[in-house]
Amino acid sequence: LITGGLAWYLINQIRGDVDQLEFQLTQPFNLFLSFAVALIAVFCSVWVWQMMLPIDDRPSFFTLLAHYLMGLFYNNFLPGGVGGDVVRTGALVQGGQRIEQAANSVLMARLLGFWSIVLLACLTTPFYALVTGWQAAYPLLFVALSAFIFTVIGTAILFGAPVTILVNRLPARWSTWHCQLR
Repeated sequence: LITGGLAWYLINQIRGDVDQLEFQLTQPFNLFLSFAVALIAVFCSVWVWQMMLPIDDRPSFFTLLAHYLMGLFYNNFLPGGVGGDVVRTGALVQGGQRIEQAANSVLMARLLGFWSIVLLACLTTPFYALVTGWQAAYPLLFVALSAFIFTVIGTAILFGAPVTILVNRLPARWSTWHCQLR
């Protein structure tokens, strides 16, 4: 729903000739550049994921790259958006990691990626406002600041006391697992 709304907003904001835009997007250099940027993003994501694992028994970069690409396949070609995270966690557990460390590394890498998107939106929205005018950018400014506020609140709840109160009411096996993630 959110993705559809954002796509509708962007399509309505496109100015100029759509044919010219299609021509620019299909240029070989632009296609190569987009592929290179996507490849760099995958390598950076694997590196961040590797940094989230304990240093004493950290798998190699290429092992994690294989797990990441397998998880990326699951996210793109199977229904649901978190299947790849489960696959990555399971692959780490099969490789000898404890489930707490594996789940924590995937969760923290996902959270860090989400934070980077929110901060990028908050930092670039003022530039968009300078180009289009503040009146046109108010909805986007509101969305960016709301996303930042909800991300701060969500992170505080994830790592804070309210979660501990809720988790203490869960079965002992689940509450122990949550405490080990923190």
